[in-house]
Order: sequence, then C-alpha cells, then structure tokens
Amino acid sequence: MGIHRSASIVVVALALGLPASATAGEPASAALAEAIAAAREGGGPFRLRVDSLSAAGVRSLELFPSGVGIWNGRLQLRPDAALRRALLGALIEGGFPELAATYGGRLGGSQEGAALRVIRRIELELGGLAKSSVQLAEGEQSAALERLAETLLDLAATLVPEGVGADDLSDGLAKLAAGNLAPESFTLRFVELPPPGSGEAGSILRIAAGIATRQLYAPGREIGVPVPLALDAESWAGLLEAFRTAELANLPLNLWAEGQLELEVAVLEHRRTIVARPFSRLSPADRGPAQLHFEALAAALRAF
Repeated sequence: MGIHRSASIVVVALALGLPASATAGEPASAALAEAIAAAREGGGPFRLRVDSLSAAGVRSLELFPSGVGIWNGRLQLRPDAALRRALLGALIEGGFPELAATYGGRLGGSQEGAALRVIRRIELELGGLAKSSVQLAEGEQSAALERLAETLLDLAATLVPEGVGADDLSDGLAKLAAGNLAPESFTLRFVELPPPGSGEAGSILRIAAGIATRQLYAPGREIGVPVPLALDAESWAGLLEAFRTAELANLPLNLWAEGQLELEVAVLEHRRTIVARPFSRLSPADRGPAQLHFEALAAALRAF
C-alpha cells in the first residue's frame, strides 16, 4: 500500500531516512478504530512507523507485517505478540484514529513550494486501511500526537538491549546469510541504463521491506510500473551469495561500464553506492579483479 507524497514536506532529521509523505483520503476514524481493535484481538499483521524528535532525541521505529522491527535504522527488533498487541492498544488509547493528518505549518502565508520541517510522524497500515499523522515544526503543536509517539517508542525501546545490529556492511551481509538479520533490514537499488543512442530501455531493480520489484526505465521516454519479483529462499540465498563472491565492501566506488549502472546496497545503517560508466580515467581493457567481480554481480542482478 503506497503512502501519498508531498514535495513540500521534508524531514528535519535526515538521519532517519524518512519518506516525505502525508496521507490523503484518510479512512473514517470509526472504521480504523475497528480495524485496529480487530488486529489487536486476532493478532493480524500491520505496518507501523513512528518517528519523533523530542527531548529524548531522535528516535524511530518501523514495524513490518512480518513482525520484524527496525529501531533508529540501526537495530533489528523482534517484538513478540504481547508487545505488538500493546502497540495497537496504545494507538487506540492514544486516539490515533481521530488525530488530524497534519498539525502545524506557517501562519499567514501559503505553504506551497516551501520546505516544511517534519518533527514527528506516525504511519499505520492494516486491514486495507492507511493513515498518517504528521507534526510540522511551526504552528499548532499536538500534545496528543507527541504523547502517543513517545509512548509507542518507549514500548519498543524495551527491546533495544536484545536488538541485532551490524558492525559494517560485510558483517550485515553475513548476518543476513546466516539468518540473524531478516530481509527487512536490507535495501537495494540497481539502476541500469544502456549506452546512449542504443534506443533500448533500462531498468530499476529494488528490494525494500522484504519486497523485490523491477521496472522499465527509459529517462525522458518511459517509466514502467514496478513488477513484483519472487523473493523466495532460493533466490534470496543466491543474491546474498553473489554479494559475498563479489566482495562488495571492497569494490571501488567507480568502475567501468558501456552504459551507466548505479548500485546502492544497505544493511541497516551501513550503505555503499557504486557507479559504473565509461569514465575517461578507466579503461575497459583493464579488467582487474574488482571489475570482474562487479560485472559478475551485475549479471546476477540482471538475472534476479
């Protein structure tokens, strides 16, 4: 389920990596309250994101339908059924269904085209419904939204001591392969454009929140609809093995390619970006180990 985006909203804490978003077409509060209560009673799946800048500092939680949670972008949490019910209960008791979509903003002037700072956000998706409530830095401040966000984060914070992190990207990939980290802790973006003048279209492969998609990408001509890809155990293991073999963390940031390739991989907060194109300082004849490793990795991503 998508979150509607607004270009006029940006996040004050960039380290959170939040999508700048606001939800349009909010569900009726009664219907949402019933859906939350049903999920709390029956243990149904839901997705929850909470971000807050307060006296406690910058804190964030993203809880996926699988039950896996990510704390501050750096630790994986595994909330049990009791804690998930407590989070849903807090949403009901905190009046989340009745909260406004947006609080604050500049007074006495248009907000269109102006950057607005988001200091707090709660987003929920469950039972086919989606709602978000956002606090902007200027203007009206919602004490109810602040209390609820801090309550949800305090509940999740009890799991932080047993959370699983990664020392670096290599350690994160190894923990993914060993099953100590879940696919939800991994993100990938692989953009491939053919050489100029070829007339061919490129593609974008994305993996996020345990979901893989590929879409056609021809800048200035066509951007296709993302098509879901299977992310079963076999394909997931093959992908991780391709990264291990390529020694991703040791690859240089720039490599050679006939077209243009951009690979961005992250495990929790550890991220690496590699760009390959016809750099003038690089020669296609100089196919050292790093170049060969990257070409093999790119081939595996194309075949994914």
